[in-house]
Amino acid sequence: MRFVLNLLILLMLTGLLAGAVYLYQQDHERERNIEQTRDQVRRIEQQIKLQGTLGDLGLTDRGYPATLDPDWFDPGLPLNALLSAAHPWVEIAHEDQAALSHPLDPVARYRSQAQFWYNPYTGIIRARVPAMPSDRSTLELYNRVNGSRLTSLFDMTTERETLFEPVNPPRRSRSRR
Repeated sequence: MRFVLNLLILLMLTGLLAGAVYLYQQDHERERNIEQTRDQVRRIEQQIKLQGTLGDLGLTDRGYPATLDPDWFDPGLPLNALLSAAHPWVEIAHEDQAALSHPLDPVARYRSQAQFWYNPYTGIIRARVPAMPSDRSTLELYNRVNGSRLTSLFDMTTERETLFEPVNPPRRSRSRR
């Protein structure tokens, strides 16, 4: 009887240890994917600046490349490690989105949405992110990957100084009777 009890305790401890190792590995892989994606955004930004300076391709009236050429990237195309390769590579913003700093849809909910969004009128490149369990965690991931400070996933026109503005509930006045 004691042997069976000791065996069950050993199996439980082994299971807990295996679960902890698995969670650690998942967290480590997620962090690595975030850093890889941040690095790829920077890599694309550098090429945008370089190609804008060289002016070999067609430039917008603000001096940025009108499109991104995959041939600029050697040894391989920059990829978003947070999304699958089934997503298209880059979406080029339309002229009516020229004033935007972020895509209208920063979360890649569908495979038809591109890994990156490029605004040739401002020279801004952004990586889309997968949907997280909450809007807040999705926004934090988006800001972290893109080095931005958005306060909402739904307002892509401007950036604000703080990630989240504190919400103070209205104070109720207590009247004494």
